[in-house]
Amino acid sequence: MAMYDEEMQGGWRSDLEMVTKTGGAFSFFKDIVKKQGTQQVTADCTFCWKSVTSTGASRLAEHLADKCVACPKEVKVKFQELKNKVEHKRKLATAQIVSAKEEMERDQRLNVEKKQMLMQLSLPAATKVAAKEAADKAIARFFYANGLPFFAASHEADSYYREMISAVQKAGAGYLPPGAKAIGGKLIDDWSIAAAMFWERHCGSGILMVARL
Repeated sequence: MAMYDEEMQGGWRSDLEMVTKTGGAFSFFKDIVKKQGTQQVTADCTFCWKSVTSTGASRLAEHLADKCVACPKEVKVKFQELKNKVEHKRKLATAQIVSAKEEMERDQRLNVEKKQMLMQLSLPAATKVAAKEAADKAIARFFYANGLPFFAASHEADSYYREMISAVQKAGAGYLPPGAKAIGGKLIDDWSIAAAMFWERHCGSGILMVARL
């Protein structure tokens, strides 16, 4: 291990104060040679005289913090502290990058899910609007083609039109309405009997004439 007199120790202690402010490791190396066209340097440690090759000052500082067998404790501790700070900053930066990436991926995923949800909601809504328009046109054509008075399409609570539409809706999409024969036969007979009973009950008359189609 190299021996230093008081003057030499005072020198590196002075340099150590500078290192505390700047973090520089070059103060503890001599015969520094820089490779032309690069950041690579080769220098001799002033404590153990070992030659160290480094890109910048990183390996020089690492040598003083961990590898130099003759490095004074004050210097070693200082560079270990600097090394720990650098590692902490590196880990913090990495964590921030990972966090930012995860947040960006989460936002992208949420945007995709939101778009998919909006598409799922908009498709049924658009289909429903189109189906309603088609149904309205079909009803209008039926009234026009058969010469039915338009005022028959009443939405009054007790109107037969509203009752008919409500019954069809409750029957569901697979409902197949009856044809002319069924309507002009049993269905109209059943209705006429019910109507006659109603009039008899309320008007005292049991006679109701119903013209078959």
